[in-house]
Amino acid sequence: MVDHMLRSLRDCPSLDGDIWISGLDVGALGKGAPADLQDFVKRIKPTAVGDGPAAATVAALDAGVQTPLLVTTCDHPLLTPEMISYVIEGAESDGCDLAVGLATRSVIQKAYPETKRTYLPLKPEGYSGCNLFLVRNKNGRKALDFWRSIGRDRKHPWKLARHLSYGTLFRMLLGRLNLDHAFAFGSRRVNAGVCPVIIPIAEAAIDVDKPSDLELVSSILAKAGKNG
Repeated sequence: MVDHMLRSLRDCPSLDGDIWISGLDVGALGKGAPADLQDFVKRIKPTAVGDGPAAATVAALDAGVQTPLLVTTCDHPLLTPEMISYVIEGAESDGCDLAVGLATRSVIQKAYPETKRTYLPLKPEGYSGCNLFLVRNKNGRKALDFWRSIGRDRKHPWKLARHLSYGTLFRMLLGRLNLDHAFAFGSRRVNAGVCPVIIPIAEAAIDVDKPSDLELVSSILAKAGKNG
């Protein structure tokens, strides 16, 4: 799973510089890497561990990792250079401080009706996160701090309201909040530009959180002839 993700990072022409990893032993990663990844793995450096992507990214920035910084997760074996390019180009086009990759419900369900994803209840159709972000500059740190605080309370609506407004929260829960309006509100709330980047590829939203995800990903990779 990690090898597939690393190959996508390696093969993306938009990426250069250091590769940082949180929560995995770099030495063990190098020993277990296949021959075609040995040189790439030498570029990987360890950074601070955090509880979730936002916390890990904040810890990395605090430890001196520089921006712009692309962030993804190790349980993203369907990641491709094309998906990465969508986020980088979308962020540059918008000029935001932090870009968030999303896929629409319609694209995901059309390709994989059997998969169960968590969707943000935003108009016009609902969106699933893709575990793909770009922190373009230091100002993006403000959005990460907010994201981290929301993440702790995301399953408790009344606690969530402390970070949002009650009107915004109710509109979101009722599915009446527009995607662009939600990100505009969030940007004002954290005093940083946060933009959604829609990735029109269903696989971008499929990570491996449970056994059924592993089965689905394995079948997709098998059909693509990427079992190694």
